[in-house]
Amino acid sequence: MGDYMNQPFPAEPVSRYQDDEVDLVRLFAIIWAGKWLVAGAISLTFLASALWLSQKPKVFRVSAGFVIASEIELRYLHVVLGGGALSEFAEQAKSLINDKGFQERVLAENLPLSIRKSNKLYTVSIDTLNPQRVAGQLNQLLEAVSGEAVERFKGAYIELLGGQVSALEQQLKSDFVRLAEPTARAELQKGLVLLKARVSQLQMVDGFKGINIVKPAVEPVTPISPRPKLIWTVSIVLGGILGLFVVFIRHAVKNYRARQE
Repeated sequence: MGDYMNQPFPAEPVSRYQDDEVDLVRLFAIIWAGKWLVAGAISLTFLASALWLSQKPKVFRVSAGFVIASEIELRYLHVVLGGGALSEFAEQAKSLINDKGFQERVLAENLPLSIRKSNKLYTVSIDTLNPQRVAGQLNQLLEAVSGEAVERFKGAYIELLGGQVSALEQQLKSDFVRLAEPTARAELQKGLVLLKARVSQLQMVDGFKGINIVKPAVEPVTPISPRPKLIWTVSIVLGGILGLFVVFIRHAVKNYRARQE
């Protein structure tokens, strides 16, 4: 057992490393011999991608950012719903932006837009082939939405308050209220006066902006599609792979013919 442990391990054959080195040199020689084929394949795919890019229409993304008016700015409009008015108004503004009928009325066409929210900022984006025209239209649409959303929001509140006024007036005319104590009738009449004052206050609100455009739409410089740098990089890689494939196939065919001879 001790003699076995003392025996040296067999040395790794030196020829293995030499063979690996020879294989790498041979591989490099094959590639070098076909370098013009590789270069030609890369040039071919590069030119093909350039031709495709020249024919492909450029798509631009036009975006605008806006924020919903603050609670302070909405103080005349949320007299009924309180703090919930802001979120309700935001939903109305978003639905109005996506309203195809409203778009046609303002712009005489539909725009395939999308809306996303980050913190308090809403971003409206449109992918188009004509960014200059669409940038102006998007700003026009948001301006129209701001005014229309306020009017609809105000109208809904006036209608709600009007219903409450009618209900209170009917209550004051009822026999039960007429027979009630003067203090109770006075409280109901006071509430009616306050409701009517709120309706008048809402009706007088004018020129109020429900949304503030903080990032107006401008014509973008760089298209989102196609992406030339990515296309050219992929074409170079594919051209290199294609060229190497052709080089190795050609080498294999030469070796086969040599063995046949």
